Amino acid sequence: MNGGFLGYISAEMFGAKGDGVTDDTKAINDAYNFARANRMDVYYTSSAYLITSIINGTGVNSFGNMSRLIFKVNPTTGCAFRWGGEGCTVNGLWFDLYNTVQNTAMQGVVNSVNNVKNQNFTNNKINTNTFMSNGDANIYGLWFDSTGIEDLYVANNGIDNCKYGIQINNQSSQDIDVDISPLGNPSKNIIIENNRLMDAAIGINTPHIFCSNVIVSKNIVKSKYGLEINLAHVTNYKVIDNICEGDISAIDSNIHIEDVSYNGIISGNELKPSANQDGIRYIVAPGVSKDSRNFNDSSIITNNFITGKGSNSNTSGILVGDIYGNYLLINDNYISSVNKGLVLCGKYITAIDNSVKDVNLALFVLSNTTTINKFTFNNCANIINTAQNIVIENCRFINSNNILPIYDSNKYTTVLYKDISITNRNINIASYIPYDVIMLPQRKFDFDIIIIVQNGFNLISSKYNIKYDEINFTATKKCEVLNGSFGGITLTKSNNILKASNYIDGNNQNVTITISIEGSVSYYI
Repeated sequence: MNGGFLGYISAEMFGAKGDGVTDDTKAINDAYNFARANRMDVYYTSSAYLITSIINGTGVNSFGNMSRLIFKVNPTTGCAFRWGGEGCTVNGLWFDLYNTVQNTAMQGVVNSVNNVKNQNFTNNKINTNTFMSNGDANIYGLWFDSTGIEDLYVANNGIDNCKYGIQINNQSSQDIDVDISPLGNPSKNIIIENNRLMDAAIGINTPHIFCSNVIVSKNIVKSKYGLEINLAHVTNYKVIDNICEGDISAIDSNIHIEDVSYNGIISGNELKPSANQDGIRYIVAPGVSKDSRNFNDSSIITNNFITGKGSNSNTSGILVGDIYGNYLLINDNYISSVNKGLVLCGKYITAIDNSVKDVNLALFVLSNTTTINKFTFNNCANIINTAQNIVIENCRFINSNNILPIYDSNKYTTVLYKDISITNRNINIASYIPYDVIMLPQRKFDFDIIIIVQNGFNLISSKYNIKYDEINFTATKKCEVLNGSFGGITLTKSNNILKASNYIDGNNQNVTITISIEGSVSYYI
């Protein structure tokens, strides 16, 4: 056999035609057998190869110049292509996958080699061409069921229509406890970056081994299934700078973190959940793993841009869905056009500098140890639903003056607003006709409020102390500045609404009304 001195061989040396019509299965497997025995690489030199059974490429590097491997296989072969081993690389191949049995799913490109380092799957393409009768792919993409892998690099691949696009899966079909009977050694140092997936997802689903030090970065993932990025039982992870979008039928969430996954960073992601998806779903209670470790989570969810399909959708921007999501820092996120902005069930969560826009409910909070600070609420129908004593501090409200909390009628709680401002734009007012300023507490209150009404050169700035003892309401003017043709403000209370009225020169006018509360006001519910 010639060519060995070059360090690589081709399937053509073993009789492959590479015309996409002739069955080259035997020639390609013969090439890999020779390469394994002689520590050589396999290089695909032709444009297309027809393959009708499994190719065993384990222990061998595989290279091509986007050579097309047309797999027309059935589930009895187990999968289409096997690869992996110490220092193993697959680069520049196009896996064009067909499953000849419609309603029996099978694996596509599989790595089952345990306890190896430095593997690379780069610059490849995988696409599925055959589907079950329900429309799901019947042959999957890149699948790892290996354990004990270290320094894995999966990058710059294009994967289409595979449902499970890039999956590291270590989940037993048996009911086992990872603390007692793990499937294998821990895996660590995994990087998945710069991949493009269409109707396919990224998953690191490792409940029955320990997996750590994972980076999922700069991927574009769009799917009709949901769970565009899913991490289960992974610690010390980064999910950063990805673009995820759920198609109309997608469910669950764009990014799902679960099952004792902690000490992570979720940052810089652009998320577009469907009408049935959350942007980020964070539920880290022990699940299938039965992992009994006690942990205080220090994960960070920051600088994500989440845009849903509207406030009437059944979605949340960020959902921390159980009490195990503790000590999280949630900051600098932009959330819009979902039903609920943030749902926070964990303890000792610090939520700061987030922006919530165009939602039905901005906050749903279950723990009185939650910190809410420096939010911007824009066009939010309701601000908070809680059964706890909560402080909302240094926040700005734009066209969101319904700050009266929604509450659990079976529990007595207090929401304290401290040093907040409320701006309502394009409010049409007429001379001496009362207009709404702010929702008031239902019980006693005593606080100072600054009201600014302005348009163009017209401006009123009034500071009042307003007080209510559950019988009488009083509004005491402390100071007032007038500019232009507007007259001074008079305040009244109507039910639980503070109303203002003033003289204006001429017909109705559109104004911007800004209210600042100095100090704090408690809403007893």
